[in-house]
Amino acid sequence: MIGFYKSTLIDLFTKVQAIQNEPMRAVEQCYEIQQVLIKKIFYVEKRIQACKLLISNLKSQIASRQTKEKAQEIKLKINQLYQKIDEYKHLLNTLKSIGDALAFTYISSWDIKPMAFKESAGFLSGKKGLQEERRILKVLFDKKIIAMLNDLTHTLRYGDISIFLGDGLFKLIEVKSGSQKEKKHLKQSEKLQKIETYLDTDVVDSLYAEGVKMARVNCHSIEEHHRDLLNDLINQALKSGFAYHEVEPGLAYIVDDARSLDKIKESIQTFGKTGSVPILCMLNSAKYLNGGYYPFILTIKNPNAAYAFFVGEIILMVAIDFNVLADKLASHNLIVEYLNKPDYALKITNTNVDKKFDQIYIANHFFGRLAFEFLSLDWFAEEIIYRVLSKTADEIE
Repeated sequence: MIGFYKSTLIDLFTKVQAIQNEPMRAVEQCYEIQQVLIKKIFYVEKRIQACKLLISNLKSQIASRQTKEKAQEIKLKINQLYQKIDEYKHLLNTLKSIGDALAFTYISSWDIKPMAFKESAGFLSGKKGLQEERRILKVLFDKKIIAMLNDLTHTLRYGDISIFLGDGLFKLIEVKSGSQKEKKHLKQSEKLQKIETYLDTDVVDSLYAEGVKMARVNCHSIEEHHRDLLNDLINQALKSGFAYHEVEPGLAYIVDDARSLDKIKESIQTFGKTGSVPILCMLNSAKYLNGGYYPFILTIKNPNAAYAFFVGEIILMVAIDFNVLADKLASHNLIVEYLNKPDYALKITNTNVDKKFDQIYIANHFFGRLAFEFLSLDWFAEEIIYRVLSKTADEIE
């Protein structure tokens, strides 16, 4: 199904990429992209709702007395409708990924990440007050003020509209509709105030969980990544069908454009230290994981290649040799254990004599950046070492 929207998606990918150099000058382009997203998202949501209604009607037919053949025919139709819903959801998620790319164009990823961890607002087409939000959005753009409807993204989950001020600065706006209950509006305003406090001061109480105090800490050095190298490998794979490169000791990228299973196996077998079992991350299977990671649409510079990734024609894999990471930390008397648990990826035990604490845990989100944002393994290790030896935190997010 998503193939029917290939030209639309590639066109939107291209337009988002085109405004990266001078985003604050792209007033008309930013508004146009959002209008297309609204139209397409509305259509897809309506199709999902129509499929669900048909499923409900078909199930009621099964509940009545039917012949075995007729019941099987109805069940087949129901399964086909569920499959169609999955395809529509795939398209819907891709459209909202374009919204995410637009958000990351104007807001620092450092500020977007905390806003992504909140429940989804639901369907855009069924939202009360949307008409007023769209009216305000148009007024802002008419005044040459760049803004965005937050519900066009996976990541901007606080407030209704974001106003982009330049240099990563922005303002969240909550739009109160005439039918909105005062109690609900007050609750939303309190949440908005909490996230704004966190973004302004880096400290907040009870943002995600009641009674839990949170503080975020800057990285001690500018992050290093291999996104340019990845794009070189993608271009190579588009020509030859496959590309593999160990971008640094213990970290490799695999790009497959031709289902080269034998080459993938061979690459994995030759990767890393002898006897080590690499941690493999297949990025296609988690492309809609809402972790507030840097969008693939911005990472993959070629719009056609980005489309191929979203429809599964290009496979991206990241391989991490855990032993290399362990050796880097061991040189500072730190023992690391791979947990792969829901909240934490790594446990680090400090064996230094003058240690301030015995153990800390590395959150899955931070570890996931190695794969999803194509960070340098060496930078990642150095960042952990710095934080562990200079901080007294219980976990690193």
